[in-house]
Amino acid sequence: MLTTQPTVVDLLDAVPVARAVTVADLGDFLDDYRVDRKLRNDLGLLFLVDLAGDGLEAIPLKLEFARTRLAEGEDAAWIRRRFVEACAKLGTDVRDEDGRLVARWR
Repeated sequence: MLTTQPTVVDLLDAVPVARAVTVADLGDFLDDYRVDRKLRNDLGLLFLVDLAGDGLEAIPLKLEFARTRLAEGEDAAWIRRRFVEACAKLGTDVRDEDGRLVARWR
C-alpha cells in the first residue's frame, strides 16, 4: 500500500556485471480497517517482478471493504503520479503501458 512513505523502486548498478533491485516500504497489502483520505492507504500497487527478465510491472489497486480491485480513473491517476514521481527522485524511469506501471533494468 502507499503509506506515509512512498513505495519506490530503485534500480541500482551494484557492480558492472551484477545489478540489484530494491523495492522499499511495501506496507500492508490488505489494510481495510480504516481509510485515511490524506494518506490514501486504500490505494496500492501489486508488483510483478521478473527476476530473470528485464524489469517489473506494478498494477494499481484500490482496496474496498474486504476486497481489492483494479484502481480506475482518479484513483489510478493518483497512484501513477505518486509512484512515478517517487521513483524519478531515485533516477528510475517508470512508464505507463496499458494501465501497468513498468520499470526496466538499466
